[in-house]
Amino acid sequence: MGKNIQEIARVCGVSTATVSRVLNNKPDVSDGVRQRVLDTLREFNFTPKLTVNRTNILGVTIEYRHALSSPYISTILEAVEDTAYEAGYDVLILRNERLRQVKSHFGQFLRRKMISGLIVILSRINDSFLAEIAQDDFPHVVVGNRPAETDHYIDSDWYGGVKEATRHLVSLGHSAIAFIQPGLNAYFDHRERLRGYLDGLKEAGIVPRHEMIVDGDRGTSSPLEFGYEAANTLLGQFLDVTAVMTVNEAVGGVIEALRAHNLSVPEDMSIITFDDSVERAHFYPTLSVIAQDASTLGRLAAKEVISRIETPEANVVPIKMILPTKLIIRQTTDLNKLVKGLM
Repeated sequence: MGKNIQEIARVCGVSTATVSRVLNNKPDVSDGVRQRVLDTLREFNFTPKLTVNRTNILGVTIEYRHALSSPYISTILEAVEDTAYEAGYDVLILRNERLRQVKSHFGQFLRRKMISGLIVILSRINDSFLAEIAQDDFPHVVVGNRPAETDHYIDSDWYGGVKEATRHLVSLGHSAIAFIQPGLNAYFDHRERLRGYLDGLKEAGIVPRHEMIVDGDRGTSSPLEFGYEAANTLLGQFLDVTAVMTVNEAVGGVIEALRAHNLSVPEDMSIITFDDSVERAHFYPTLSVIAQDASTLGRLAAKEVISRIETPEANVVPIKMILPTKLIIRQTTDLNKLVKGLM
């Protein structure tokens, strides 16, 4: 027979208020007491009774400080919100950092936030909360990651997209291609981009060069600053770089660094970036991009989570969906298009 909160408190030798604080992840509990309560909760498979079994609130978690300025994130969120609204749901945004602070009982934490289902965007490779949420049978879909801990994810084919883009740059005569991407050791999709870049070079018979790969922590500076510093570092090393692949948030900084070195795009340097947006098509020079369908990612993620909320038995059905990317050639890799744009 399951125990109630009073019995849990008695077993632990603490007050019911302390157990409540642990359940609500309040900070004013010592680590030793918190662990004792959590161990007892697990031992007796304790699940708190909530006054509302289900709400029409869809949670979305996002990553890092500058996420909302990203066209990728904003497009996904817009699609999620539109899809949720049509289905009669509201959307609550959390940050993945918030889930990392919870440490345990993630499903209970989300339910106490009155969230009935969750879309996780850009979780880190080593995030433990994904396994906990999956074990709680909490309705969820992961976007931009393919974690082993859950089989509910929707992602884009970054490996194939970057490999195709590398082939394109090689076909233009480039062999010294720099790869600027923060978070290579943190995010699955970033590793997939690197893998596509490396395999694309190897396929062309080009030996990858470690000094051409620039990693970093996007949280230490603004994306533009990161792009400028990364490109300036490459150019300051007097490398024979003639092409750059980078994230779209950093590309403005990359181009600024090139201009500071009296280099023009695409005459002296070709650039391909990740993710498309209206701004990318009207940037000068217009940016060649590896585009993913962020709107479809958001729409499908919202539909899948809502389906799992309303039909709990659907939680046992895996969703492992990989959407294709598309290489869009514009002026930053096509001098002819640049010339025509000036005419």
